[in-house]
Amino acid sequence: MPASAAQVIQDFGTGSFLLWPLLNFGKDIDPSWDNPPRLAVFVSGAVLFLVGWAIRRFTGSAAS
Repeated sequence: MPASAAQVIQDFGTGSFLLWPLLNFGKDIDPSWDNPPRLAVFVSGAVLFLVGWAIRRFTGSAAS
């Protein structure tokens, strides 16, 4: 179960990593969006990815 939870958390983090460069295209589509939250999306993706990695790392070493 912890490995599955870690995978889900890492998938959400990876989604944020893939999304943050595309936020500039959203700015081009909707001119009223003058400041997309690139840094917040990148940081949240990094945190989620690292939390998933930590869960996987610590539960994997306990099971071995």
